Amino acid sequence: VTIAIQHIQDAMPSPREFVGDIPVSIEQIIFKCTEKNSDRRYSSMAEVIADLKQSLLTPDENFIKRIPSGGNGGATKMVSEDDIKSIKTRTGSIDVDESLISAYNRTRERLEEDHRREDDEERPRKRRRDGEDRDRRSRSERDGRDRRESGRRDPSERDAERPRRRPSERTGERAGDRDALDEFEEEEIRRKRREAARKRREKERAAASRDRQRTSSASRRSSQKGSRYESDDDMDDRMSMIMRGIAVVVGIIILILILFIARRVIEVRKGSASENSVVSENKALQDVTGQSFEAAKAALEAEGYVVQSRNEASEAVPAGTVIGSEPAAGSMIPPGYTVTLVVSSGTGNIAVPSLVNVTAAEAKVTLENLGLVMSVTQGASATVPSGSVISQSPQAGEMVAPGATVSVVISTGSDGAGEPIPEGSVAVPNIIGLTETQAKTALTASGLSWSSITEEKSDSVAAGLVISQSVEPDSVVANGSSVDFVLSLGADGVAGDTVFSQNVQAPNGYVPGTPARIVLTGNASGTVYGQKDVTEFPVTIQIAAADVNSADTGGVFSISYTARVTGTNDDGTPYTVDQQAVDTSQAIAFTR
Repeated sequence: VTIAIQHIQDAMPSPREFVGDIPVSIEQIIFKCTEKNSDRRYSSMAEVIADLKQSLLTPDENFIKRIPSGGNGGATKMVSEDDIKSIKTRTGSIDVDESLISAYNRTRERLEEDHRREDDEERPRKRRRDGEDRDRRSRSERDGRDRRESGRRDPSERDAERPRRRPSERTGERAGDRDALDEFEEEEIRRKRREAARKRREKERAAASRDRQRTSSASRRSSQKGSRYESDDDMDDRMSMIMRGIAVVVGIIILILILFIARRVIEVRKGSASENSVVSENKALQDVTGQSFEAAKAALEAEGYVVQSRNEASEAVPAGTVIGSEPAAGSMIPPGYTVTLVVSSGTGNIAVPSLVNVTAAEAKVTLENLGLVMSVTQGASATVPSGSVISQSPQAGEMVAPGATVSVVISTGSDGAGEPIPEGSVAVPNIIGLTETQAKTALTASGLSWSSITEEKSDSVAAGLVISQSVEPDSVVANGSSVDFVLSLGADGVAGDTVFSQNVQAPNGYVPGTPARIVLTGNASGTVYGQKDVTEFPVTIQIAAADVNSADTGGVFSISYTARVTGTNDDGTPYTVDQQAVDTSQAIAFTR
């Protein structure tokens, strides 16, 4: 009871005592929602929502419109006993339908009269029947005594003593018979009358029951009205308690809602502050143009960036000097971001790297990164493993023009005796333990193919790696033969070869048909996992598990292209203008 009285009369404590950093507007909304006087609260939820929305915009402003309190200080006003009596006096008496009451009284009087009349009719009959019964019993007793006395004498004496009856006496007997018959008929008549009276009473009772039902319904409604007014005090107390309870529950719900919104506002403000702190960690990329590649790399790595290079021919910039960077100097990027330095290869020539004993896949990626094209032929070798480069042309260190073709000879291996493989035949490479991509690359480089790749569980071979192959390693087969292999699903039966697969979408402003280069590098090791030159998007990029450096948890997509503007000249001929180089990047995570 004490708590209920406090809810009604005491002022609500400030929410700021519980949440110190609650915004001013939220505090005022809580005060208005929990006003003692309902006229000073919000009139609808629409007003509450409107103020809450405004609070999201200006949380520390007091824009809440509150109605000044009345003469009672805003506290709930209690209704006194005198007020209740005054209300009853002004209300007056209750109007009751007099016709219903009159009908009820008439029915009751008629039934009472019928019962009295039946009792009056039945009373003389009962007295007469009682007297006749007494007479019959007396005659029967008298006749019994006579028979007992006559039985003690001689029959002749009894006959002599029996008086001769006169005709008049015989006539009396017949009259007695008629009396008995009349008595029977009267009894039958009385029975029929009683039956008729019973049926009449049943009909009257049924009619009276219907009248009583109608009258009782009206009386019940009237009594309910009367009882309402008779128990105004109790009803007012109950309703007052119910309304107070509802108000308390609604107030608690609104308070919880407002505190929840206040907490969300505070979290949003803290989140925006943390985002600003993250943004503040970005740094402007310094300009290393004109520096040697080694000096530029050391300077950028000192700032926490991952550095890789890409060669580009230049007539004006000496070989080994940085022409520019991707992204461009001045770009705001965080530490750990991969920066590609564009290094001059001199007067249009590129130094051919050494590819001997390098696998065919590695040789292809290396040449493509330099802007060169690889041409593959095959040859037998007793010393170079199958699938690796035996020789190359031009030789390592020779200068070639961008886009030049470098021919390599890929080893087909040797037979078991170490002898070279005859022309037209190849040695099957060992692809057990390789990923699907590596296995396909090795077979292709050896001049072989595959027709079936199956999968099965393995407790000893990691998921995604080759468990077995259809042709034993180092076996000599005809060039172009098919070698099938089986991939492991791991112990739990889940394939694990691919750790990343994504469709790279076109960057904003990209014009279809414009040459673009996509490069995916590791975020820690700087390893180049893939490079692809495209003229349209989307492009699918996949990375195999075995190809990922253990230090990399993710990578960075770099997309570079030259923005083009196309149109039509006045004479109707189309034109294309290369305006500027565009570099975009996107960080991704590797998932296993």
